[in-house]
Amino acid sequence: MSNIDRDRGALIRKHPLGYRVVMYVDTPGVYFDEEGKRVDRELAAEAGFEVSDDLKTRAKNQLRKNYERQIGAKFAEAEQAIEELLEDNEDILSELSVAEQDGGNWSVVDGDGNPITDARLTEDEAITLYEGITGEDYVSDAEDEPEAVNPFLEMESKEIRKLLKENDVEVPTGLRMPKLAEFAHANLVLEDEGSDLIE
Repeated sequence: MSNIDRDRGALIRKHPLGYRVVMYVDTPGVYFDEEGKRVDRELAAEAGFEVSDDLKTRAKNQLRKNYERQIGAKFAEAEQAIEELLEDNEDILSELSVAEQDGGNWSVVDGDGNPITDARLTEDEAITLYEGITGEDYVSDAEDEPEAVNPFLEMESKEIRKLLKENDVEVPTGLRMPKLAEFAHANLVLEDEGSDLIE
């Protein structure tokens, strides 16, 4: 009689010696015989399992679980902070935004720019937290700002090189348009529309 839990989701391979080797989909890289006893990886490979791939999947699953556990803790802390803030200010949700903090960490911040939690978040985590708290899609302020126009794209490369030389800016060898225009834009500043350039 077989002790294989088929409801759990099992992959079954037949070993060349005739017995079956089982791997449950929720525990890749762990193998059993029909009686539920552990089978070593070498026998599993002989039965046709891709043991190295299964072990990689197992490691990825463990990393994912650890990550989800950490994120869950961060979000729980933030939810508690929001509940406390809502007691003091019912309009706090409309004041929230996402901002980069020191060291490249991100946070959901109140109207004064103060983080609502001490949790160290990536930008994506902070946006997910913001959307979870407010129930609204996050729209960055940067998306509202017009993209900077590079006036050097309208110029000939000879003109750009002359302006760079006049302003004692050394041009890297082999730089061609549009990279030359980008370089000039980063190293020279227009005083105003009709005037000369300054460094």
